[in-house]
Order: sequence, then structure tokens, then C-alpha cells
Amino acid sequence: MEAKPKVFGHLLKEVVRAGFCAGCAACVVSCEPGVLGFEREPKILGKCTSCGLCYSVCPQTPTSKSLFEPLTGAQSDPSVGSFKEALSVRSTDEEVLKRCQDGGAVSSLLLSLLEGGHIDGALLMGVGKEPWKPEARLAKTREEILEAAGTKYTRGPLFLPLKNADGFQRLAVVGVPCQVKAVRKIQRGELPYPKLGEKIWLVIGLFCMESFDHSKLGEFLKERMGVSFEEVAKFDIKKGKFICRLKNGESREIEVKALHDCVNPSCFLCTDFTSELADLSVGAVGSPLGRSTVLVRTQRGEEALEILRRSGRAEIKPLADFKPGIEGVKKVAGVKRTSAEKEREKRKEEGKSPSP
Repeated sequence: MEAKPKVFGHLLKEVVRAGFCAGCAACVVSCEPGVLGFEREPKILGKCTSCGLCYSVCPQTPTSKSLFEPLTGAQSDPSVGSFKEALSVRSTDEEVLKRCQDGGAVSSLLLSLLEGGHIDGALLMGVGKEPWKPEARLAKTREEILEAAGTKYTRGPLFLPLKNADGFQRLAVVGVPCQVKAVRKIQRGELPYPKLGEKIWLVIGLFCMESFDHSKLGEFLKERMGVSFEEVAKFDIKKGKFICRLKNGESREIEVKALHDCVNPSCFLCTDFTSELADLSVGAVGSPLGRSTVLVRTQRGEEALEILRRSGRAEIKPLADFKPGIEGVKKVAGVKRTSAEKEREKRKEEGKSPSP
């Protein structure tokens, strides 16, 4: 006799109230009856039908399914996962370079796919009316993609726009590791949700050490750095420093470790730095300033990268041409994995749940 699927009540107890919720809203958009809402965290608004989809697609719940299909000939590393190629990319589009985070690889890739007719939209995180508060959007134009360029360092409910995605057939999704895992569970988990999963053509994962709570970060900026969100033109993290680049041309910086109390609790238990389940993984680590590191992990990732090559929108070189290269990526990824494993052991010793 098959066990009954776990439902929203279990998700609430094991993930949300336990402090593990990643705030991605995958559960909300996968709720076929539409009885889940989102206000900083998922909430039930109607009668649950006990289908179990919300629990199944959550990136923080366990799964016995294989969520990833590595390429033949790919190399595998315990810190960064499986990848076929490691590249260093810099956009050749001056407008992209002015608005991007590092080398503009993600923006240039999305533009080449959109303008070439390979995707009809991109799900990514922009900024809403409140300064630097993440707001997810389905970008359909060049300007909408460019408006969302740059790292926000705080999290938001990435998947909410998928509630209104009926007109889209081939989407690219850009997300951090927990969000990438949610996509794969929507596509391949115990209870997949093909209504959404089949729309997603490409998954671009971002390197991520941690994300910060928006409200706590705002308070930290005022109290410790003497600035407000309104004054910031761009955030950056380089060589262990959290950097605020201000609109007046000045910069303020502080040790990243000083922001410990601003980190979202679920991040302390995450072992994935490079978005190991993505088609393509992108970040700054490994490449010199002004370039992006790109790890090609799947056949779909290879296809997308080839489209970018043919478009001429980016200069693409082997990561091996640069230092610290892939070893630099492995080093940072290893630090995150080790830290998360220590935190899990600490929680066990304290009698707390290490994760669902």
C-alpha cells in the first residue's frame, strides 16, 4: 500500500515554521486548486485537496528521484558537481556591460535566445518599486531583460509570475541553487507538475554563497555603513568584502562576515554554491574582474551556449586561460559545503532538525 503524499500541513511544519523556507513560491504556483498564497512565506487561503504537489516541488524537502542528467564525458567534482566545459565569458554589448554584474554572460545569453526566437520569455529577478527589493518578472523584451540585470543579494518569490504564464511556451529561468532545485523537482520530482515544467526550456543557475533578508540588510546598511538603499547604485561581493557602489560615485565596503545576522536561515544549511542542477551555471568566481565564469552541464546548456557563440554577443574563452580558474571555483564551493555540513552537525548535537 502506497503511503499518502505529504501535504501543505507537513510543509508548514517541516519547512516554513522550522525556518528552512527558501521563499521561492514554487509550492504556490504548483498548487492546482490555487488555494496557496504568498506573503513573505506561503500561506493557505482555502481548502487543501491533499494532492501533495506543494511538498513535492519544495527545494527543501527530500527526494529519491534523480533530478539531473549529466552529459557523457562530463567531469565531476564533489564541490561543483558535473560539468562538460568551464568557460570565461565577457559580453560584447556595451549596454549590457554598463548594466550587468560582471561579464554580462547571463544578459547576453538571454538576449541571443530571445531575439533568435529560441525562447519567448525569461523568468528572472528584477527590482520592484521599493529600492532594491527583489520582484520576480517574466521578461519578454530586451529592455525588460536589461532592467533585471545585476545581482540583488536578497531573495524573493521567483516563481510567482508563473501563475500568469499561459501565453508562454519556452522559458529560460535564472535562479540561485535552491530555486534551480525547485525547477528540477517541478520537472522530475516524485510528483512533477508538467503544466509548468514543460514550459521551461533552459535553467541558468547563479553561483551563490548566501542571500540576505531585505529588511535586515536595509537596517545594516544604515547602522553599520551609513547608507540607505536609495543611495546604492550597485552591490558587489569581491574578495570577502561586501561593497556598496553609490550613485554619487563613492563606494563603501565591509567584511562579508559582518552581515552574518542578515543571512536567510536556510542558507546556512545549503551545500550548493554553483547551482549544480542547472543547464548552465554562471558566476564571477574563477574569472578576472569584468568576466563571468560559465559551467556547461547539460545538452540543453551546450545548445544555448552555441547560440550565444553564433550570435557574436560575447567573447568566450576557456576558463583555463585565466587564474584562479576552476580551482578557484572549487575552493569557494568547498568552503560553502564544509560550512553547511558543520552547521548540520551542530544542529544535530543541539537536538534540532538539520533539514526536512
